[in-house]
Amino acid sequence: MATMTLRRTGRCEWSLIDESERIVGRLRGGRRLTSAELTGPDGTWLAHTRDRRCRRTVAGPDGVPGMLLEPPTARLPGVPARTGVPAPTGVPAPTGAAGAGSAGWPAASGAPAAPRGAASPASPGAATGRWELRRSLSGYRGTLTGPAGSIELRTVRLSRGAVRVETAGSWSELVVLAACFALLSRRQRDRRIALMAAVASSHGPS
Repeated sequence: MATMTLRRTGRCEWSLIDESERIVGRLRGGRRLTSAELTGPDGTWLAHTRDRRCRRTVAGPDGVPGMLLEPPTARLPGVPARTGVPAPTGVPAPTGAAGAGSAGWPAASGAPAAPRGAASPASPGAATGRWELRRSLSGYRGTLTGPAGSIELRTVRLSRGAVRVETAGSWSELVVLAACFALLSRRQRDRRIALMAAVASSHGPS
């Protein structure tokens, strides 16, 4: 099982850091975190939440919905990440700039160069899986399971929006980032609601 951390590096920016303290992806959020640009060794995806409750998340290259997360179901891209796990028979491995791997990315102190236009792992061979998103007193947790394995995510308490990620199997960094975005987007939505409720109560009748 591999462990990664999504660390907040700016007001609406996060970096995905692997166990060797290398940047393997980047998430740049939009207004209210209802959209984001996801960047990894395979290229760039756009992600959006598609409902007011921030439960339905779609992500893919140039806005193409190659991945869908809507509890309890998930639609997943078919090409695995380059993590040393052989690709399924009949699915080509990424090549060129997209296949350079995380070894070509800088250390965590730098910023990754986004290889825009690189091949995307969104197709061929989309698969189905399961997506669960839970909220508790300890924070937010997400679980994504599919043919490639599983991804466990949880927010880190007393941090500036960090997410702890544990992966089993072969996953694209873009898929991991999309799951992180779904988790963060839901948390941001709940915080907005709590803030509006607090403001409304403070202006209520005395």
